[in-house]
Amino acid sequence: METAVIAAIIGAVGTALVGVIGAFKKRSQDRKDQLDHEENLVKLSSSMTNVNQVISELRSEMSSLLNGMSKDMDRIDRKLEDFHSEWKDYNIVMLRHDITSVY
Repeated sequence: METAVIAAIIGAVGTALVGVIGAFKKRSQDRKDQLDHEENLVKLSSSMTNVNQVISELRSEMSSLLNGMSKDMDRIDRKLEDFHSEWKDYNIVMLRHDITSVY
């Protein structure tokens, strides 16, 4: 009978140890998962910072390009106005010439 009691105690202790080890293993896995999650959040935050920096640089470059284009358009407008004025003056001179030639 003593061997049966000892066997039962050993079985109970073994079962308890398996339960305790399983609980520690699950807790360890949960902690590892939490650390992985935190690491992923840090990586995501870093990536977002990099994306924001790239967007800021692009915004600055686009602003510079648009300013340059605006200056170019102003120059083109002035040249067109000058051309129109010269063309108008030329037409007036040609009309005067035609009028004096006819009369």
